[in-house]
Amino acid sequence: MSQAKAKSRREMTTIIWAFVLSLIITAIAFVAVGLGMIQERISLFLFLVLLAILQVAVQLFYFMHLKDRGHRFPLLFAGSAVFVAVVLVAGIVIWM
Repeated sequence: MSQAKAKSRREMTTIIWAFVLSLIITAIAFVAVGLGMIQERISLFLFLVLLAILQVAVQLFYFMHLKDRGHRFPLLFAGSAVFVAVVLVAGIVIWM
């Protein structure tokens, strides 16, 4: 097998695993809400926000290829968006 085919196969395997991970994260969120596993609303909210951040990270790094070289500028914006989201969520939690 040539190096190009081996690299393509590795990338496809990585994408499949990332897709499976995305499905698992989504299933965890649905199960947590559907079965009422977390009773406190604020705890459920924070848990879902954590899962959303994980989902966004998987999407950005594996499907938008931010893990590859040359993507430092978009990664900076993604990191700053996460920072702003964390500050907003913390502010909402403190305010409530």
